[in-house]
Parts: sequence; structure tokens; C-alpha cells
Amino acid sequence: MRICDLQVAKNSASFCSQLTQYKNTDHKVSTQSQNTTEQTKFVPSLVSSDNDYTKYDAILKEWNKQGAFNLYDVLEGGKVNVQNPNPSADKLKEFEKKLQENGTNGTSTDIDWSDFKFDLKGIGFSTDNPTYRLSPEDFNRKTDYLASRYAAMRDKIQNNFFGEERDKQLEKLDSLYKSALDEIATGYSEIVGGFLEQNGLTDEKEKIYQSVVDSVNNKSKEYQEYLSNNPNFAKLKGTKDEWLLQDDEYVASLLRGKDVHIETTGSTKNNDYTLNDLDILGRYVSELTKWEDSAISMDEERIGLDFAMLSMKTEHVKKEGQISSSLDNTLQKMLSGFMENCLERLDDKLAAMRSKGAAINDEKGYVALDRQAIWNVYNNTMQHYKTSGNITDSFIYGAKYAINQSLNKANNGTYRQINNIPYWTQFFNKNSNSNNYDTNITTYEKYAIGLNDFNRSLQEGTGIRLHMQMKSSSLHSYSIVSKLLNEKA
Repeated sequence: MRICDLQVAKNSASFCSQLTQYKNTDHKVSTQSQNTTEQTKFVPSLVSSDNDYTKYDAILKEWNKQGAFNLYDVLEGGKVNVQNPNPSADKLKEFEKKLQENGTNGTSTDIDWSDFKFDLKGIGFSTDNPTYRLSPEDFNRKTDYLASRYAAMRDKIQNNFFGEERDKQLEKLDSLYKSALDEIATGYSEIVGGFLEQNGLTDEKEKIYQSVVDSVNNKSKEYQEYLSNNPNFAKLKGTKDEWLLQDDEYVASLLRGKDVHIETTGSTKNNDYTLNDLDILGRYVSELTKWEDSAISMDEERIGLDFAMLSMKTEHVKKEGQISSSLDNTLQKMLSGFMENCLERLDDKLAAMRSKGAAINDEKGYVALDRQAIWNVYNNTMQHYKTSGNITDSFIYGAKYAINQSLNKANNGTYRQINNIPYWTQFFNKNSNSNNYDTNITTYEKYAIGLNDFNRSLQEGTGIRLHMQMKSSSLHSYSIVSKLLNEKA
């Protein structure tokens, strides 16, 4: 048993309890003195793919390796060199100079496979968590991490091993890579594919699984070609920091910051999804699941208006989102399936609540949805959109229709209609006595802010932000509301 087989330190800078904050700038470690009240605290993930990896982390990893020891040597009376996991700035500076002068311990061909395997732990998607826990950045971050680590490690092996030994090391790398890739593809296909199949699309799990595998393999090949064509892309060869090139994790982190061309659009074999498609699907699944959980408290008009906004945004994604024809077809089917099946699930929840009989008038409070009222709002909004082609104008038109329809039946309506009266009466005009939000903006303005940010996300190409739930939006701070409202939606 080797104690050094345990993880030495991932993003260890985040754990420092010193009154000194280390910052990585331009391949140099600098320090900034801080008093106790100014100290920055970090809460990093224990999963390596969740964190950035800087030069500081590379130095600290080498530092902690100095304290690794073999248990058998200890039992035979050997000396144990225990390292302080939180070295002072001066100690770390001194250690960095040694690395620059002498390189890392061991030969350049040393590969710590236990460390590599540990880094890949937790890289998949847990099917035990609720679907809405699928964070927007998860898919791109995990797949990019795996592809870059594989490319960097493969490059290291090819540069340091030869003949049968090289084949042996590459075989081991391929085995670990394929296992991690299978973990990502299996979890993602179960979560995203399961959602699609739940809403009427069949045979999606296998399609998503194979799409993930093919797309990550392609991404890894792009990184490998980039390394092959740009052997000194890090500009470290011949410098005092050349030792960093032996840290494949550091090389991988630099790779992820480069503008490496990855095929994200167009046709794919067997009509599979691209990486961009898969990312968009995951974001839809997360957003729609969260929205559905909150829809039980909405009246029919709110549901119809949100359905219309979702449809209009989806049309915009199909036009501007650089998606494949495969995803174009899937989004249309998913949308129709979700709206119908979501209403069925909401009615099932209402029926279960009616059967409990916990209070007088529960039956009226949890009466079945008025589907016609939902589709009236939806169809009127979408008809206007087909004519105008403008999401904002169509949304305002639909909202006015929804307000009129809802308030006309509120007096004799269900509890949910009565409870939603403030939502509609304050839709365009904020109640000055309301303390629901930190900022004094109307419900319409919250939708407008979300729409502007949605459009920006398509322009940036870094992943769409649907903003189905405006109440929980992080965009409602005073510092950005004015800017966002003044932007063209």
C-alpha cells in the first residue's frame, strides 16, 4: 500500500487558511497581503473536473508529493517526510525556484496513474439527483476536461516512451479514458434521454449515448491535432518553467483556454447530435423540469403565456443557435410532447391533492386544469408572433390577453386564479408596497431582462440561458437591471 497513491491536492490554493492569498498571473506566483476581514474564502469541489488548474496548483501538487511515502518502508524503520499542506508564501517561492532549477522529482517519464484515476472520479452525471440539478455548465465542463486530459496525457506518453512500453502506457490510458467517457455518456443519456422519452420521443437514450461518445472522441482528436501542430503552444520550452510541461493536468488546462476548432454544427453520422446539441438539450431538460415543479401554483393563463415564451425562444434557438438538423427536429417534437405531457402530470398532481380532502373547498381549489384557457393564451400569442416575428411585441400582446381572461373569471374562479390576481394586476405596473423582490421592477420587466440575456447567450455562443423561471433569476440586482432593460430584446 502506498500512501502517495492518495490524492495529493486538487486546487489546493482554495484550502489555504493563511492570511496570504496566492494569485496566478502570467506563469508567476505572486502574493497579496490581506488582513483577516479581507481574506477571500473559496469552496472548491472535490471533483477535479469542477475546478480550474493553475500554475499554483501545479506547484502545490509537487510540494505535497514530497511528503508521500511508502507504508512498507515506514514499517521497516524508514524515515517519513511529512509536508505542511499549507506552506507559507516564502516556502512556496523557495520550492518553486527548486522546481525551476531541478525539475520535478523522478524522471520525465514518471506517470502517477493513481493520481490520474482519482482525477476522473466523479466525472459522470448522477441519476440519483433530481433532473433539475443538471447545472447549465456541467456537460461542456466535464467533456472538455476529459478530452483535454486525454490529449495532454497521450502527448506526454508519446514524447517520453518508445516501443512496447509506449504501447503499454497508451493502452492503460485508453482504458481509463473509455471508462470515464462511458460514465459521462451513460449518466447523461439516462437523464436527458429519459426526459425526452418521458415526453414522447422514443429511442433517445441510445442516440444520446452514442452522440456523447462520438463527440468527445472528436473533441479529443482536435486537441491532439492542435498539440501536434503547435508543439510549443504553451511557450514554456527553454524557459525556467519548462518543468510544467511534465504536468499533463497543467497542459490540459492550457489547452482548454485555447481557441481549438471543434465541430459543433452541421450533419453528424447517423443523424446523431453534436456537442452543442447535447449541451442545449441538457439546458432544456434542467430548465423545463424546474419550471414544471413550480407550475402547480400557476393559473392557466400563466401556463399558457410561459408556454408561448418557451415556443418563441425555441424558434429563435433553431434560427440562431447553430444547431444540427437532428436537434431541430427533436426540439419541435420535445416542445409539443412536453406541453401535453406536462399538463397531464399537473392534472395528476391536482387530482391527488383533491383526494386528500385536507380542508373545506379543496376540491374547488384543486380543480382540474382548464385546458382551453391555456391554449387560448398560447394560440393568441403565437398567432401574433407568426405575423410580427417579434418576441417582445408578441409577449406583450399575449400578456394583455392573459390578464383580461384571468381577471374576468377571478371572482368565481379557483383558488389558483384568485391567488394569481396580484401577479396579473402588477404585471405591467409594480405595486409600490410590494416587497417581493429586492428591485422595484415589474413582472414584465423581469421577463424582458431574461429575454435580453437569452439573446445575449445565443450571440456569445457559450450555452443558451432559457430563463424559464424569472422569480429565481440572478439578474435582478440593481447593478444590471437598468443596463439590461435598455438593451434591445
